[in-house]
Amino acid sequence: MTSKENDETVEEELSLSEYLIPDYPDILEIESLEFKEPEYMMYLGAIEYSVALYYYEDDRKITDKDVRLALKNIKLNYESDLSFFSGDLEIQIIDYLIGSLREETITHHEFRLVIDYVLQSIENRTWMEDEQAYVKWIAYVLGFYSEAEAIKYEKDFKRIAKKRGMSDEDIDLLLLKSEEGNFSETISFGTSPGEDHSNSKEAMDFDLMPDEEKYNFLLEKGPACPDLLEFYTYELAQNREFEKIKELYSKLTEKYPDFINLHFMMGVIHISIDPAFAKSCFEKTLEMAEKDEAVPENILQSLRMNISMLDRYL
Repeated sequence: MTSKENDETVEEELSLSEYLIPDYPDILEIESLEFKEPEYMMYLGAIEYSVALYYYEDDRKITDKDVRLALKNIKLNYESDLSFFSGDLEIQIIDYLIGSLREETITHHEFRLVIDYVLQSIENRTWMEDEQAYVKWIAYVLGFYSEAEAIKYEKDFKRIAKKRGMSDEDIDLLLLKSEEGNFSETISFGTSPGEDHSNSKEAMDFDLMPDEEKYNFLLEKGPACPDLLEFYTYELAQNREFEKIKELYSKLTEKYPDFINLHFMMGVIHISIDPAFAKSCFEKTLEMAEKDEAVPENILQSLRMNISMLDRYL
């Protein structure tokens, strides 16, 4: 999102409050959005995505303090004309929030609770003693990092967390790697329950194959070896071989049209590289996921949010 686009939004819109509805007694009883996250995913996601995008693509030097100040300013002045806001980060957050509020509105109280929730999320990461703890974390969680960046982030995160005495389970939860928060574990890969190819002889043999042989192997057995496919694809992404990734994706989807996690993985890889392609991948994932009763509603909402965010970014 460019500054010019942001400026146009500010000129066209009058106030964030115009997209909100009045409070009513039952709503005013809500004190926090904790345990209500799925209901407000569209708005929480709008803020999180815009912050991660701004950090990753526009300013790698922004700090958690910058995000806190921007959010507090929005909360305090959301009834002011949008021309009141001048910071690029503020404008980007507002732009994405307006997009979500246009689809479905909430009350003034709920809006303030959304801001408070993200502010608390930032506060919850101060234990890392890094002035960019939150912005780095949200960029990681939303899949903006390259494989190399993600590996480095995980390594640094685990090192700090271990010093704090955290268990592996706690660390996985914070990295959203637990089964409860992992989309890849929630939907079917087409493999048998409990099957783990990462430790198999096949995986070791795969590692020794030349690149062309790896490519052909995955064309033949991709759905049965999703972990190997993910490793290989992220390796290509790290080397910026995106045309080869799309070629592999095209051939695999032609052969295995119901390989749902392939669509999701392609969407994650291309979020910041090719948003239009990422959006189409998430749309295919959502179309399949909606037909599977085993996929939780919060996962479906997360996919819808990704699609909505990308649609506004295009």
